[in-house]
Amino acid sequence: MELVVSISILGILGLVSYGIVALNANTFKSVQENTVQRWDTRKVMELLGHDIQMMDPNKLKVVPVTGVGNKLFFHAEN
Repeated sequence: MELVVSISILGILGLVSYGIVALNANTFKSVQENTVQRWDTRKVMELLGHDIQMMDPNKLKVVPVTGVGNKLFFHAEN
């Protein structure tokens, strides 16, 4: 009888431990994906900022586009 009780307690502790490990693994994966997305966003913003700084304002013209809301599109003339 004592063996059955001790095996039951160990089984319950094992399930709780597995749940904690699984939760930590999911949290780690989520944080890692979020970090990669933020890193990619920062890199894109860095490149975009550099490209904007390198543009010659005299060679830009605003191209009106209908049906896209309040977005502006720029066309660089060569």
